Amino acid sequence: MGDRIISLENERQEIIQKRNYTSVVEYDIRNHTLTRYQNVPSPYGDCVYLENVPESVIHEGRIHPEDEERFRELYRKVETSTSRVSDIFRVCGKDGEYRYYQTIFKPAEIQNGKPVMAIGYSEELGTDLNDVERQLKEEKKESLLDQAPAALGIFSISNGKISMEYVNSIFFDIMGCTREKRTLEEGQKIFSRMHPKDEQRMQEFLVEAAEVNGSFEQDVRILDTDREVYRWFLLRGKMLEAAANELRFFVCFMDISMQHGLIERERMMNANIRSLLRDRDISFSVKHVLRRLLRFFSADRVGLFEYNKNTGTARLSYEECREGISCYADLLQTVPPEVTEDFVEAFQKYAFHYVRDAKVDLKLQNKPIHQYLTELGVTSILSVPIGAAEDPEGCLLICEPHRNIDDKEFLTNTAFYISYELSKRKLSSELLQMSYFDSLTGLHSRNAYRKYLEDHAEKTVDQVGILFGDGNGLKYVNDNFGHLYGDGMIRKIADMLKKYFSEDVIYRISGDEFVVIETGCDKDEFMQRAASLEDKMKKDNNRILSCGYIWEERCSDLNELITKAEHLMYINKQQYYAQNPEQTSRHLKDSICYFMDNVKDSNFVFFLQPQLDLKTNRLYGAEALARKIDADGKVFSPYEFIPALEKTGLIAQLDFFILESVCKYLERNNVLGIFQDIVVSMNFSRVTMQESGFEEHVFEIVDKYDFNIQLLQIEVTESASSISRKRMAELIHSLSEHGLKVALDDLGVEYSSLSMMTIEGVYGIKIDMSFIRAMSRDEKVGILIRNVIRMAHELGCAAVAEGVETKEQLEQLREYECDYIQGYYYDKPLSVLDFENKYQKKE
Repeated sequence: MGDRIISLENERQEIIQKRNYTSVVEYDIRNHTLTRYQNVPSPYGDCVYLENVPESVIHEGRIHPEDEERFRELYRKVETSTSRVSDIFRVCGKDGEYRYYQTIFKPAEIQNGKPVMAIGYSEELGTDLNDVERQLKEEKKESLLDQAPAALGIFSISNGKISMEYVNSIFFDIMGCTREKRTLEEGQKIFSRMHPKDEQRMQEFLVEAAEVNGSFEQDVRILDTDREVYRWFLLRGKMLEAAANELRFFVCFMDISMQHGLIERERMMNANIRSLLRDRDISFSVKHVLRRLLRFFSADRVGLFEYNKNTGTARLSYEECREGISCYADLLQTVPPEVTEDFVEAFQKYAFHYVRDAKVDLKLQNKPIHQYLTELGVTSILSVPIGAAEDPEGCLLICEPHRNIDDKEFLTNTAFYISYELSKRKLSSELLQMSYFDSLTGLHSRNAYRKYLEDHAEKTVDQVGILFGDGNGLKYVNDNFGHLYGDGMIRKIADMLKKYFSEDVIYRISGDEFVVIETGCDKDEFMQRAASLEDKMKKDNNRILSCGYIWEERCSDLNELITKAEHLMYINKQQYYAQNPEQTSRHLKDSICYFMDNVKDSNFVFFLQPQLDLKTNRLYGAEALARKIDADGKVFSPYEFIPALEKTGLIAQLDFFILESVCKYLERNNVLGIFQDIVVSMNFSRVTMQESGFEEHVFEIVDKYDFNIQLLQIEVTESASSISRKRMAELIHSLSEHGLKVALDDLGVEYSSLSMMTIEGVYGIKIDMSFIRAMSRDEKVGILIRNVIRMAHELGCAAVAEGVETKEQLEQLREYECDYIQGYYYDKPLSVLDFENKYQKKE
């Protein structure tokens, strides 16, 4: 017989005492028999002796069918492994419900290098898989803590009371607990032996640590019951959770009783340096440095005074006080010059100034400082200068210090780092402030503009007006008259803007670009001031600035609103360059000329894509789509030229050119008596729709031609809803009042379209092709389309589906009672000639 590697009886008892296991068994590997201890309940039933294991357990139906093979694999491992093995299974209980159990086996006897006997135990983990995973994580964490060579634990503070979740065995060793007393209850008693002051201090420090970065260091005194003396322990840890009423943290304990004095000093010095050099907020870092000084010197209060050399006075800028001590911050905002002078004189003689008792100190007799300290009730002080002793910027003052009084080096080093950081940050603040203003114009700079946008990145701004201005011909001026004259032009633009807007809302963001961001302003007033600015330039015949301006009731994205104003500025700028071609940049001049030539030479045309009426199966109408044709007859889709035209602000010219071409076509049809009931729809770019006077320009073109205005439909793209719903409602109402049909295009691309369906004057909706393509393969999309069509009908709107490419899609839309379809299944976009040849005969 080989020797057992563990004592079965001892192991069994320790397992039972250690945790509440649901089953503890011995497994005879040679005979495949399993014996269960009778005083421990088992998930496998009431049987205490099983043969033909594991098959007999499986055949009883206790193991979940999906876990049977892993159950067999566990026993195969037990029969071959000389180390611990474990796995998790679902086991059916007496109530018929499956629960998760973790089963662990340890080899108990080995012969010839193979296990012949094993001891196993199981623990119920619950019915919820998430709970199981959490328990396993906790078990793994505890296992790692037990293997660590240091005293470790997990603790929590709830309602001011410290409690333990787990500690390892080394923790009990250094705390003087015997094996029999290594329980959580005994561990909790240890905290009752903590020094009363340290317990409160530790809780405050942990709350402070939770606010900073989650990690902490703190020393505490814990009573050694054997010697009835306090031992110092350094606690280093990290926050695991920090809630409003509860803190949970991990801690490592180090006994530092012998070297406590030195460690405390060095640790506090390092912590002070880290706070001052790392924390961005100087008030925050100085506050923590003063708290450490308060503890180090066991003082009543610690204050940082700053001197005003112009007035000779001083003020208490920062202060920390011991509990129960009233603060002097409000009283000491203006320390008289004569008292400040006494401090400065003392520093010039003694850089480290200590007064043990102000009442009897001969150096203070008959001086203003003596009376001042007496009135404040201060007896003992310790102070060092901030900055050079011969010309200090201020001082650190320790009131009523009780220990470490002779540690001159610690206090002077701390004062040095405070002085260095205050000077550095003061200079940095001044430089930053300077960078927020433009030296040429006195307006806010690009840095201030970026800071403003960062501060409002996630905020909704009410009643905001944006004006984007760009100087006209600055390069021409610089090239022909010199940069000094150009600077004068920039200042003139700034002065002109200041006449209509407050300096606080104007930003110079680049050479000749200016942005006005005014919040909380009335729309009519803002738009009137912006229009007055433009009128003034026109009257003076001095168009040195092109502007685009816009106003919104509520804005959640300032960048987007500024971009809209910039687009409007580009549109207005083209008018300036058209009137002053000599000042147009070569690239932009070439672009404008090239575009105008293309329009003149009829290189831009419109194609017609037919639309089918699903009720009559006849032609209902067509959409006019812009196309570009080169000299070789190649046709370019709008995706190849629209983005560039939008970027340069030329898209409006194309949009209105297509509108006029469509109106001419409808007038021609009216004269010839063809296509008398065919509706032609066309789209406008959202950039064009933002142009001031958009509706008036549309009406001017439409009214020039003789045709039934009901045959022209304007489609508003869904993305254009970003203009603002209020503005879109005004636009749709104006167009429909003039007799035009207005439809919402690309419905479904963004959620806002649904609300736009309720705007008065909307004649129809156009469902985006992406929804049509997904309809046949996604039942939910079909349900959505059917209900959108139903809602449109209930709101009095017609429904058009675009991008229909298959008969299956057509029949499905017919079933949903869609009114019209458009897409390649019915026909592709055709030239006007091909459209007439194909459909005029049908008509």
